[in-house]
Amino acid sequence: MWRRLWFYTAFLIAVLALSRIVGAIEAAMATSTLGAWVRATGILVALLISFLYLGFALYEVDRKAGRVKRPFRLYEWWIRARGPQG
Repeated sequence: MWRRLWFYTAFLIAVLALSRIVGAIEAAMATSTLGAWVRATGILVALLISFLYLGFALYEVDRKAGRVKRPFRLYEWWIRARGPQG
């Protein structure tokens, strides 16, 4: 249940960040203030982290089902770091 909640939360963050990133970058380029650049960078970081988590969640499901043909090193490292309780 918690994994599903985390997945949907990450998906919602990705959708919201994706819808706002272009406007934030345009505003930062137009005003060139530090605050605008910090906001754009924060949105971009949220977008990247949520995409990485979404990719990990899908990779983990495919890996358990035996559908992974080439392992992805970052996700394999993450799975090993989490341990057997995963």
